[in-house]
Amino acid sequence: MLFAPPISHRHRTLPALVIACVSTAAFAGDLVVHYDASQGVLPTERCWEAVGSESAPPPTLVDGALVHGLTGYGNWSYFEHNFPPLSFAEGAAIEASIKVDSSTWYAIFPYQRSGFYLTLSDNAGNWAYLGISGDRVLLQTADQNWSDQSSLFNTTRGFHTYRLEINGAIASVSIDGTVVLTGTVAGGSVPNQAIFGDISVLGNSKTRTKYVKVEGVPVCSIADMDCSGHVDAMDLAVLIGAWGTSLCEADLDDDGEVDGQDLAILLGLWG
Repeated sequence: MLFAPPISHRHRTLPALVIACVSTAAFAGDLVVHYDASQGVLPTERCWEAVGSESAPPPTLVDGALVHGLTGYGNWSYFEHNFPPLSFAEGAAIEASIKVDSSTWYAIFPYQRSGFYLTLSDNAGNWAYLGISGDRVLLQTADQNWSDQSSLFNTTRGFHTYRLEINGAIASVSIDGTVVLTGTVAGGSVPNQAIFGDISVLGNSKTRTKYVKVEGVPVCSIADMDCSGHVDAMDLAVLIGAWGTSLCEADLDDDGEVDGQDLAILLGLWG
């Protein structure tokens, strides 16, 4: 079965990072979650939270890509990002450029699992998972569902663009712009969350990722940390509570520390 990721605090990506992205969101809202390995930083420096078992090797940067793994049976390593509410009814997607070095396909009734995943959930906890193995991709829409669809494809021959797109109740998987799988989303997941990495204790993987983006999430003001539409006392409370830390959503100037400069930005945007 899949490792159950813990619920973490919501992160917020700086608008400067949104502007730096070359893609335009295809759905309502905008592109707010973006990781680009060519910038020379790990996902944790772009508001993604690292989750992994002690035996999983730490991710590294090599030649403009994030090298992630090799994980083994029984351990996991992934990055998660929680964001302001999105609705699949308005459309959303997670997309990444990935080259697989090794990614296991695991199939023993009733489970089908891949080593590497891209996942997305909306504000109602509806979700779909795109599993990427060495020789196929998987559209997973239930935790124990032998009928989940897969499509044969050699993922190890180079970087390819993998995309999980959800419109209403329908999820589709495409590779390099060609749709290969479609299905119906499931419910009951952690809401408003994206994940990339090895989340399955049954598989293992080693991958290289150039970028990850999520489309369809509303952009909030840099200091509107709860995405309420106003910069107010609730946001100030988050900032003060994070004072002296590197909490990503409160580090408004992205210098690695929540301090007086961040307070000045928040007060300048008050209201």
